[in-house]
Amino acid sequence: MKRWFLFLGVIVFAGLLFCVNAFRNSDFWNMDFCLDTAICAEGLTINVEGKMITISRQSCAELGGVWSEERKECDLRD
Repeated sequence: MKRWFLFLGVIVFAGLLFCVNAFRNSDFWNMDFCLDTAICAEGLTINVEGKMITISRQSCAELGGVWSEERKECDLRD
């Protein structure tokens, strides 16, 4: 009986880790982080002055941001 509860606990824990990891890597998480900190991940599409812009090295430079090649993100803070 104890083995069954242990097995069930491991399965539930693994499922929770999977769900948390999937949520953290989702576009929703990246968009929320971008709106809160003005540090936007590559590939994220944002609305800037009425135009939809996909974050890349080039668009980051055009917006006056600082590109981080290591983290593949644009820092748009002043």
